Order: sequence, then C-alpha cells, then structure tokens
Amino acid sequence: EVKNFVRTIYKAYAYEYRGKTVLYFEANGFLYSQIRLMVAFILKINSNSLTCKDLDEQLSCKKVHNTRPAPSNGLYLAKIFY
Repeated sequence: EVKNFVRTIYKAYAYEYRGKTVLYFEANGFLYSQIRLMVAFILKINSNSLTCKDLDEQLSCKKVHNTRPAPSNGLYLAKIFY
C-alpha cells in the first residue's frame, strides 16, 4: 500500500551498447509500472510518434498522450541502494 505517490528521479539517461538502446534510471523509488510507462513514452518520442512537448503536457497533467506501458521483456532491476 503506497501512501505517498511522489518519487524523485535523480538520474535518467540512454546510450547505445552493441546495437541496443540502454535506458538507465535512478530514483528514490518507483511506482507500479512507472518504468514501463516512461520507457514506452521514450520509445514513442524516438520513433517520432510523440514529441517532447507531448511529454511536457503529460507531466504537467494538461493532456494524456500515452497510458500503455512498454512490454516487460528486456527490463530488469539492476541494483538497489540504501
């Protein structure tokens, strides 16, 4: 049961490795499907289906552009810091 829905993302970046795109996120916690939703949006921006302006609108709660999460295959939790 989550009582606080605010999460802080400290780092987020992407890079290419052996022909694959690697996305890296560091935060004080994640909500259910949060990473999959963020990855889906990034992939849509990368394929020109959505824009950075669309992302800003969704983050500002002005308009919803995407609610479909990315598939879970290929995503994994790499490390937990305390």
